[in-house]
Amino acid sequence: MNGIFADLGAQIEHAWSRTGYDDEAFPTICAAHFETCKPWTGFSLRETLAAVRDDPQLAGIQFQSNFGDLQVVVFRNWHFYIEILFWAQGVTSIHDHAFAGAFCMLHGESVHTQYAFRNVRPVNSRFLFGDMGVTGCENLKVGDIRRIAPGSTFIHATFHLPQPSVSLVARTYATTRYQPQLDYHPPHVALDTSNTDLAATKMLQSLQMSHLVDQPLAEAGMLRWFRDGTAEEVYWLLRSQLWMRSDAPARRDMMAAVLERPFGRDLIRTIQFGQVRDRVIELRGRCQDTGLRRLLGVLVTCPDRAALLAFFGAAAMPPAELARQLLAIHAMASPAAGGADLDEIIAWLDSGETPKIFDTSPIFRHIFLG
Repeated sequence: MNGIFADLGAQIEHAWSRTGYDDEAFPTICAAHFETCKPWTGFSLRETLAAVRDDPQLAGIQFQSNFGDLQVVVFRNWHFYIEILFWAQGVTSIHDHAFAGAFCMLHGESVHTQYAFRNVRPVNSRFLFGDMGVTGCENLKVGDIRRIAPGSTFIHATFHLPQPSVSLVARTYATTRYQPQLDYHPPHVALDTSNTDLAATKMLQSLQMSHLVDQPLAEAGMLRWFRDGTAEEVYWLLRSQLWMRSDAPARRDMMAAVLERPFGRDLIRTIQFGQVRDRVIELRGRCQDTGLRRLLGVLVTCPDRAALLAFFGAAAMPPAELARQLLAIHAMASPAAGGADLDEIIAWLDSGETPKIFDTSPIFRHIFLG
């Protein structure tokens, strides 16, 4: 196994060195050599996993990574490295990159969605407001190659369908020029999760402890934070859901305080969307039907009616079948809500006319209506 990737790495190194190690040239160089080498040909899950256990040469170039469910570095030098990433959990965060490179599918397939983050309004270097939009959604299969441009010009997420899916990435090391690498939370927030505000972290931890000791004191502290805290602080408190442990009147007061802030509605929409996204991911974890898993992948990464139609139109799926799958997901997500009219869903796909199902399905309501 090492020989294939050693050759690939040497070829990329030779080509990139001739550009003076230009970061902007690296993605195109990697993609071209992937196409020539075709590393997916003859790729074996079992052989790769056995090499992780048994190959001392491979062991010598590994390092710690939290990306993917298993990272296997197969080539490494001073300028870049090549890694195989195994994916069992299925979904990545929406993120940009502090590096340049390219990736291809070695095994399985994934729903791949790209985004733009427009009208950017920075709060500080690690927390930004903006407006997210889907720019493309596609189904990637073995042999498909995509370039990774550094910075915010390439924002994407992948939803891996089989368990596991496997991708190959050739990438530079992270550089200060493109940092921080941001995670994006639709529809309005981008943040640097590697550099959270220490003061906000400590304050949130103190509120969690206060809630155990003196709930009224904790509620007063949260209300004050919602009224006076920074946008970043309010976001993390909302995301913690600590305020959800209070009774209804206290929760109403806290939400009223958030809505009085100029950024309040954007934060609440972002938190609500994140909760729905988590729910869709949870549904995916217990869904065995391949078609429904693909649709769940599109819903979690590409919550846009036009993009949904484009994705399944490219797959030549009839609207009636797409409507049937949407109803099946509705039944999984909201079993107590009762049935829904297939013709209503088809009409929505055709004309955008809102069906009654959206009144009873929080997933569809929040994803498609906002």
